[in-house]
Amino acid sequence: MENSIFSYTKGWNTNITREERFFTCVLYNDLQKSRQRARAFISDNITSNKKDGIASLINTPGEFEIGYEVCLYRDFIHFLKQKELRVINSDNYPLKRTFDFSIFTRAGLLIIEAKAQQGYSKEQLESIKKDKIKLAGLLEISESMIKIISLHSSKYRPKQSTLKCFDGYLTWDMVAKQYKENQAIYVRANEIYRK
Repeated sequence: MENSIFSYTKGWNTNITREERFFTCVLYNDLQKSRQRARAFISDNITSNKKDGIASLINTPGEFEIGYEVCLYRDFIHFLKQKELRVINSDNYPLKRTFDFSIFTRAGLLIIEAKAQQGYSKEQLESIKKDKIKLAGLLEISESMIKIISLHSSKYRPKQSTLKCFDGYLTWDMVAKQYKENQAIYVRANEIYRK
C-alpha cells in the first residue's frame, strides 16, 4: 500500500512500520514457499565460524519444519504433560519466551532470532545464552544439536561479546537479495536500523 486510502491515518501506511514481527511474518511465508530454497539460502549465506555445522543441520535429508513465533518451552512442556511422557517443573523455564523462527530437522534445531530497528538488549543476550542449555535439557538432546543465529540489519555492528551469544548470523540485506518478490520489505527491514 503506497499511499493510504484511509483519511484517518493521515498518510501512514505499512511502508513505515518498524515492527520486526511484520518483517519476520513476510519472511516466514517466503521460507514456507520452498523449503529447499530456504535450506540453500541459510546454508549458503550464514556468516559463522561454525558454518559447516549449521549447513549440516539444515541440509540433513528428511523432514524440515519451520515454526514461526514458537513458544517452544510452554508448548513442549504442555505436550509432555498431555501425553504423560514426562513431568517437568515449568518454573525452571521461561514459558512465555518465543523464538522468531524454529527450524526442526532430524539433525537438530536451528533457532533464528531477528532484529530490525535495534540491536539486542543485555537481558535478551542473557536469555539467549541460557536457551541452548535449557532447550537441550528439555528436549533431551545434546547442546551441539541446537544452533542459534541472529538475523539483523547489515548496518548493525554487534560487539564481539554479542556475536559470541550466537552460532552465526544472517542480515536482512542477504534476505532482500534472495527473496526478490518481497525485496522492498526486506530492504526496509535492513534500512530502518536506529531510525
